[in-house]
Amino acid sequence: MLMLTSAAPAIAEKISTGPFRVSFDLNTSMNYSVKEEPLVAVPAYSVYKLLIATNNSSGAEIGIAEYSNLTDSSLLMSRNFEVLRMTALSGYNRNVSSIDLMIDRKEGFAVSGINSLGQRLVYAFYWLDSKPCECGPVSIGTISVGVTSTYPINVTRSLVNTLHVERNEAKRPSLGKLF
Repeated sequence: MLMLTSAAPAIAEKISTGPFRVSFDLNTSMNYSVKEEPLVAVPAYSVYKLLIATNNSSGAEIGIAEYSNLTDSSLLMSRNFEVLRMTALSGYNRNVSSIDLMIDRKEGFAVSGINSLGQRLVYAFYWLDSKPCECGPVSIGTISVGVTSTYPINVTRSLVNTLHVERNEAKRPSLGKLF
C-alpha cells in the first residue's frame, strides 16, 4: 500500500495505482497524505482509488474505473446520474450546480452541492479514452476518472485543474498474450 505525506505548498504529487500514473497539485500548505486504497474488482470493471486526507474532516478521492467492455461514455448520462446520486442518495441537495469543464485536456463536468450541515461536496468526472461511436449519437470508452472532494473550493479547483491520469503502457498485456 502506497502512502505519501506532504507538508509543503505547491508540491506536485506523482503516484501509481494499479496500471495508472496519477499526478496533481493541491497547491496548499495543509498537511495531507495520499494513500492507495485496495482494488475493487468485479467482472464488469476494476476501480483503482487514491485517498487524499488531512487531519481534519476534509479530503478527496480519485477513482479510476476500467471497464471490461466498451461502455456508453456520453457525459450527459454520467452527469444526470451524478446529480441524482448527490441529491437523492448522498443528501447534498442544497445549492446544487453543474458545470462543463476541461479536465486533463478532456471534456468533463463538475457537480456541487451542500448538505444540511452546510458542508460542500464537489464531484468532477471525465472519460480518459472516450471516442465517438459509429453506432449512433453516443460516445464509448473503457476508462472513467472521478474526483470527490470536500476540500475548500480553491484546493478542489487546484486538484481538478492539475489532475493528469495516464495508463502505464508497460503493464498492459499485448494481444499476443490474450489469444
